[in-house]
Amino acid sequence: MTIDNPSVSYYNAVNSLLEQAILGQLDAIRQVAETIAYCLTNGGLLHVFGTGHSHMLVEELYGRAGGLMPVNAILIPRLMLHEDMVEATLLERRADLADDVLSGQPLQFGDVMLVISNSGRNGLPIEIASRARAMGLTIIALTAVQYSRTLASRHSSGLRLFEVADIVLDNLGQPGDACLVFQESGIRAGATSTVIGAAVLNAVVVEAIALLARMGIKPPVFVSANIAGPDEMQTVHALQSAGQRLPPHPVNSEDGGHGI
Repeated sequence: MTIDNPSVSYYNAVNSLLEQAILGQLDAIRQVAETIAYCLTNGGLLHVFGTGHSHMLVEELYGRAGGLMPVNAILIPRLMLHEDMVEATLLERRADLADDVLSGQPLQFGDVMLVISNSGRNGLPIEIASRARAMGLTIIALTAVQYSRTLASRHSSGLRLFEVADIVLDNLGQPGDACLVFQESGIRAGATSTVIGAAVLNAVVVEAIALLARMGIKPPVFVSANIAGPDEMQTVHALQSAGQRLPPHPVNSEDGGHGI
């Protein structure tokens, strides 16, 4: 079948997935939100990790206007794509790099760790989740569950990310993260993991904020630093108290602060 209006077809596919991803897993979204809210009330942190394009969803939760403050974004430049796409693709397969990734991270019993991986098969995200779980953190996975089920794990345990998590959020991604098939060429295109993932995670955030408010707790939420007025400096001051355990991000240092 010829796709006469690719952009409209993509829009329709994303809208359908978005409805399923939010309305179809409200129970899981609210369970994750409750887990995060209770963690924060006890002085805990939400840690977030992802490699490749998944790192964009890590940043979506970190320092986000209208988002939660006590978020520790585990951002390793060499595991992203901007320095070397091929190297990053190879490094995310290596479970043995977990020591370097977790070195200096303020993980504590009772915290929450969100690990994001579309395929859910690569060794490093699975190892990060497994180690954090062994330390007493609650593990949340954001992954494409059905797609992941078709893939062999690259972790020595043989497990995929959804199999080592306490709670799973499904981005409903298609094989290869492509929702359209161009029959003439056989090419698949139209990534959905970022747009669906961002929406699901922001749904979690607003649910957590609402729950904290119902508990009589003022949610630790960022106000945009670009809004003029008496609140424009509140982000700086509030972060100092709401995120005291957050480490600095040495992404501009010579070695990025990590051995990888």
